[in-house]
Amino acid sequence: MRIAILGSGSVGSGLARGWSRLGHSVVIGSRAPESERLGDLVAEIGNGVQVTSLTESVVRADVVVLAVPWQAAEESVMVLGDLSGYTLIDATNPFVKGLNIGVNQDESGGELVAEWATGANVVKALNIVDARLLDGRKLDSRQISIPYVGTMKTPSR
Repeated sequence: MRIAILGSGSVGSGLARGWSRLGHSVVIGSRAPESERLGDLVAEIGNGVQVTSLTESVVRADVVVLAVPWQAAEESVMVLGDLSGYTLIDATNPFVKGLNIGVNQDESGGELVAEWATGANVVKALNIVDARLLDGRKLDSRQISIPYVGTMKTPSR
């Protein structure tokens, strides 16, 4: 599977490590793809992981994962334009500055992402799993449950 991961923090890099180790083609989308930190990260992960801009990362993706800080979520999704036919996994939490909620009391971060992701099938998942477990190395043979909820009626991409 070709997976675009928007974001290279603990969640994005953990997913890139784990999924690339399992043989998936992973592209990390970043606002600063030429940064030294990302070059080091890609070298460390190996397995053919690449880094490109946010928009370039989704071009050939089967699935897109949103794994950026909440403050960058709207811009990161909106720059992608029409996402019709794509599945977008929203791994964000609407926190800003620690555990302060970044949405109004009557709003849902997941619903906002679904509004921003024009045309996409949005699945809220991976946002309550400890990022240290996402690459799979600390699980040994144990399995974890990952709850999810989405807007998808029928799978597309």
